[in-house]
Amino acid sequence: VPGWAVRYHHAFLDGLEPATTYHYRCHPGAGGGGTLRTAPGQPQAFTFAAYGDQGTDARARAVVELIQASEPAFVFCLGDLCYADPSGGGSVSSAGVNHAVWDRWLRMLSGALAAGAALLPVVGNHEIETGMGTWGYDGFLARFALPPGGLPGLPTTWVARFGNLALVAADSNDVSTEITCNNGLSGGRQDQWLDRTLAGLRGDPDVDWIVVG
Repeated sequence: VPGWAVRYHHAFLDGLEPATTYHYRCHPGAGGGGTLRTAPGQPQAFTFAAYGDQGTDARARAVVELIQASEPAFVFCLGDLCYADPSGGGSVSSAGVNHAVWDRWLRMLSGALAAGAALLPVVGNHEIETGMGTWGYDGFLARFALPPGGLPGLPTTWVARFGNLALVAADSNDVSTEITCNNGLSGGRQDQWLDRTLAGLRGDPDVDWIVVG
C-alpha cells in the first residue's frame, strides 16, 4: 500500500467443488487456519449479512459479534468500512489516511467471522482516501481481491453468485451529488453496465434474488 509499510498477500484458489467444506492454513506453522464452505450448486437455504458504515469502535465490534452469531455464508460490506480517512473525499478533515485504522478493522473481522465467511466489500465515499491514487482507491484495491465481472476500467465494480443469489457491486461515488470528487468517473458507462448486468441476471433461470450494493 503506498505510504504504509505493510504488504498484503492474495492467494487465488480454483477448481473448488460446490457445497464442499475445505480446510486451510495460511502458511505452515502460523496457526490461524480454518474451514470454508463453497456455495451450493443447487438452491438451498442459507444466511448472509449485509451492512455498511461500520468503523472500529466498541459498537462496530458488537456488530461483528452479532453477525458472527448468525453464522452467515458470506458478508456483503456496503461501503464506509473503517473510516481510515475521515474526509471521505470531502473537506471534513485534511489529516489524510491513518492506515493503522485499516489494520484494526481487518483484525476485528479476521477472527471467527472472516475465517469461514467470505467478505465481499463495496466502496463508499470513505474508501476515497487522500493520496491513494487518482480516484483515492489504491489502498482499498491493494487490500481486497475483488470478484470479476465489473465494468472494465472501473475496478471497484464486480458481480458474484452464491447459489440462486446474485450480488452486484456498483460504485456510488460515480453518481454522488454529495461527495463530488469522483462524480462522473465512468462517463456514464457504469449506468449502461448496470442495466446490462441486471437484464442478464433477470433472464437467468438459476437466479431468484439480486442484491445490489
